[in-house]
Amino acid sequence: MDYVRNKGYRYKDIAILCGDVSRYERLLNWRLKGMDMPYYLDSKKPFLASDVPGFVLSCVGIFYRNLSYKAMFTYLKSAYVDYDEEVMHYLENYVIRYGVKGLSGWQKEWQYKVPDIHLEKDSKAHSVCLASINQLKDSILKPIIKLKENKPMTIKEHVKCLYEFIDNLELEKTIQKKKKSI
Repeated sequence: MDYVRNKGYRYKDIAILCGDVSRYERLLNWRLKGMDMPYYLDSKKPFLASDVPGFVLSCVGIFYRNLSYKAMFTYLKSAYVDYDEEVMHYLENYVIRYGVKGLSGWQKEWQYKVPDIHLEKDSKAHSVCLASINQLKDSILKPIIKLKENKPMTIKEHVKCLYEFIDNLELEKTIQKKKKSI
C-alpha cells in the first residue's frame, strides 16, 4: 500500500510472484481483500475441478450409479441445478431416512412421514410438505426419465442424449448468468 499511496505506483504496476501459489492462495485472498486491494490471482486448476465438467460428470453419474443417493445429490447440489433449498433439504433427508435408490424408488409416490419436521403424519401441514417434496421429486425426475427411456446403442447416441439432457437444463444460460454476476 505504501508504494501506491506515497510513491506513485498503481496497483497494476505491482506483481507478487511465488513458486507454489497453492500454499499462499488463501492467505493472499484474505489479506488483499481485507485491504480492499484489487488483484488477480492466476493459478492452474485441474480441468475436472471446474464447475462445468464436474456438473457433466454428475449427470453421467446419475445413470452410471443408477440414481444412487451420492450421484443424485452431487447433481442436485451443483451450481447449475436450481430448486427451493428448504424443500431440497426435506427431500434429501427423506431419501436418506428411507433409503430411496434406483429409478423405481424415485418413481414411487412418497407417502412416509417427512423426517426433521415435527408435524403429525396426518396433519394438513405435513401433507403440504410431503406434496411439495413429491412435486420437487417429479420435476427432478422428468428430464432423467426422458433420457433413461432412450436406449442409445452407440457412443455417438450416448453423447447426443447427454447433450440433449444438458441442453434441456439450459446450462448455457446458467453459465452466462454466473458470468455476468462475477
